[in-house]
Amino acid sequence: MIIGVRSIYLPLIYYIILEFSIRIIGVFLQGFIMDMLVFACNHKLLFLL
Repeated sequence: MIIGVRSIYLPLIYYIILEFSIRIIGVFLQGFIMDMLVFACNHKLLFLL
């Protein structure tokens, strides 16, 4: 009984962990790209000034 439950829950737990890690990495990358764009825009404005 316990073995059956464990075999059902383990893939689910791995899937949830994978899903969360992918989302966290995606959010981090998106934030990093946005920061770089803002940084580049600020430097262009400084150069224009």
